Parts: sequence; structure tokens; C-alpha cells
Amino acid sequence: MAIKYSYAQRLFDTEAEATANITTFKALLDSEPTRWMAAKEITGSAEDGWVMSSQTLTDAELLNPDTTKTYMCYSFENGTNIMPLTAAELSVKRNEFRAAYAGVKKATIMIKLDTDTGIETELSISEDMSGYV
Repeated sequence: MAIKYSYAQRLFDTEAEATANITTFKALLDSEPTRWMAAKEITGSAEDGWVMSSQTLTDAELLNPDTTKTYMCYSFENGTNIMPLTAAELSVKRNEFRAAYAGVKKATIMIKLDTDTGIETELSISEDMSGYV
């Protein structure tokens, strides 16, 4: 009987390896928003037309958007495209889109997989992921 463990859609040979990945995934959720969204600075107005920058924001820029700028953002998970947004609104959307990403990745559970039978068993994880989903 061959057993594998899955966490955040990654497969591991041992439960200990999968458990160790929880901390790694939590750090990713805190610091890498470009995994689940894209955003760009926009200028102009609804009346005169919007002009979108060709450059997407970096992780650092998404985590600390400039309060003097206006943005558009796009969620990779649900296809939502929103504009115009203030820096504060962009931060709210970043967190909403992060929750969608964490949900798709099943951040609150680990899966034990019997590769011989294909039977999957959901396991609880010890980390509190309630702030992410």
C-alpha cells in the first residue's frame, strides 16, 4: 500500500513533509499576491477614457499600493476584473482574491492518498488558516 500526502495541491511522500509545507504555503499567502492576481496602474477617467500601464505590479507593490495612484486588478481564480480602485480598495480585493486562491488550493485540509486504491482521506491541519479563506 503506497501512501502519499497532498497539501495545497502539492504531493508529498510523507505526512511530515506535507505538514512542513503548511508554513511555507502560509508565508506564500502573506507575501506573493502575484500568484493569484494581477494589477496595473491606470490613469485617466471614465469620461475621458482609462489608460492602463503596460507593467503589472510586483508583489511588493501589491502589498503596499501607492495611495496616490489608481488601479485595476484581475483575479486568476474567478476571472474578476475590477477598476478603478484606490490603494485601499486594491488591498481589500487582494485579500478577497487571496481567499479564493486559498480555497481552490484547499488550504484548510491535507489529503492522505492511497495510490493503490485511489482512496482519499481528508485530514485536519494544525495551523489556523481562517484568516486566509
